[in-house]
Amino acid sequence: MYRSSKNIALAALLLFGSVNIVSCTSNEPPAPVYVGRSVAAEDEKYVYFLAADEYEDGRDFVDSSLLIYNRELGTVTDASAESQLLALADGKLYLSEANDTDIVSVAAADLVSDPVAWRKYSSDAGLETFTHEVAVYGGRLALDCGNPIVGDISSVSLDFADAELFSETERFLVGYDGDYYYIKVVPHHIISDADESTSDEAINEARRYDFVLCRGDDELYTLLTADRGAYSFNSFAAIYDGYVYYPDESGLTRRGLNAGSEPEVIYSGYEENERFAENILPIAYGLDGGFYMHELANIAPQPSSNLLAVTSDGVYVRDNDGAILIISHDGGSVNEAAHRYSDTERYFVSGVDGKFKYVSRDGYGIVE
Repeated sequence: MYRSSKNIALAALLLFGSVNIVSCTSNEPPAPVYVGRSVAAEDEKYVYFLAADEYEDGRDFVDSSLLIYNRELGTVTDASAESQLLALADGKLYLSEANDTDIVSVAAADLVSDPVAWRKYSSDAGLETFTHEVAVYGGRLALDCGNPIVGDISSVSLDFADAELFSETERFLVGYDGDYYYIKVVPHHIISDADESTSDEAINEARRYDFVLCRGDDELYTLLTADRGAYSFNSFAAIYDGYVYYPDESGLTRRGLNAGSEPEVIYSGYEENERFAENILPIAYGLDGGFYMHELANIAPQPSSNLLAVTSDGVYVRDNDGAILIISHDGGSVNEAAHRYSDTERYFVSGVDGKFKYVSRDGYGIVE
């Protein structure tokens, strides 16, 4: 259920808007988790989001205009930036402009006060990578990578030090719940230079992966085996309050974050995003005793799973007809939200109150 998201073209880079710093062992509630491409975040006064521009076939544009929604007045201001992702942390927005891989940060207050000439207040973080998936877990950034041609940094600390390379670790940072959790990627076959031929069978096996959930360096269990879907850190799973939530062939599933746990199906009626489920995984090629993952370029962002978010209110999923369902954490109740999913709206988990919300040029509110 992972996604192939290799870009040979330059990809715009921004940081995910929900900073998951809370430990599940503290007195604070667990941090809510948004699943999918980050496109919106908010503070006490404003919502920052990307315009829902689309290709004629329904795919999002790679680069979308950055908009500022005034929560008090209900007005929208266009900023002079085009981006693919965004993050808001400690009063700063992190983004990169179209066709530029350098991460840029700017104080949200400076962007609001000068949305046209905000660049004079910005600074370059000194990190360059090709990706259209970024999240913040604990004190680290997680990046979608796996291909040294288009980017190899899989995670890095918030001050852009201590970078992890996928070519060395073969893992993605997938969440934080008092500890850091990773997905270790294990291909069933690696295409090497020594292969005399690349049969269809070999290629199929090189697209098939075990995804092993790890706590730090300790392997817990194989979460799933897949050759379709998506593979990035933020495409299909959420670590929340002692569990990992993810879809598999049985439905929407959760499993405890310990080696002896068993998967629990909490919603058997879950249906996957058809476009997401059709995506084939990239091929594993040998490199310096390890491997890298490579696929032909796809400029547009890949589709996301129908798992949307996990908050204190429950697990949010959608069906392919646009209904949004709110499922209790243990699956004991399933309720349909009055608000229906729309491709013209952007969805996010609020860093202010932890609610799952939507925003567009026309309005903003809680999904309920």
